[in-house]
Amino acid sequence: MFVITFAIQLGLFIVGVFAIIQGRFKVGSGREVLGSRARRLGLLCLLPVPTAILLAMILGIFLGAQGVAVGPQHYWPFFWVEVGPLIVTGFLLTWLGGRYYDQQQGPKRSPAKGDRSGDSEDLREESLADAVGD
Repeated sequence: MFVITFAIQLGLFIVGVFAIIQGRFKVGSGREVLGSRARRLGLLCLLPVPTAILLAMILGIFLGAQGVAVGPQHYWPFFWVEVGPLIVTGFLLTWLGGRYYDQQQGPKRSPAKGDRSGDSEDLREESLADAVGD
């Protein structure tokens, strides 16, 4: 299991390095974030490796301080040390990637319910016609 998580971490690391160098990050089917936002996502891709190492060191120190020998009985804590940062990173990449892509596309104004601001020209013309009596 740890080989698979390491392979995923290594893949994310490589994607992150390319995103930082190129300034491009693909966030889905034909969607791409460019510039500094893509570089931020690239930096986020680099985080699972040092985070997992830091958490593993903290867990090892904590267990060692209690005089506990690390063995197979500690599989699940170390499993979550490896998988937890990947899950959090995946969530953040999905969420931030979508937000950055939407911000990059510019504001999309959708009229609120009952808002007739798009029809204001038509309303002015109608009210003018009613006032004149045509």
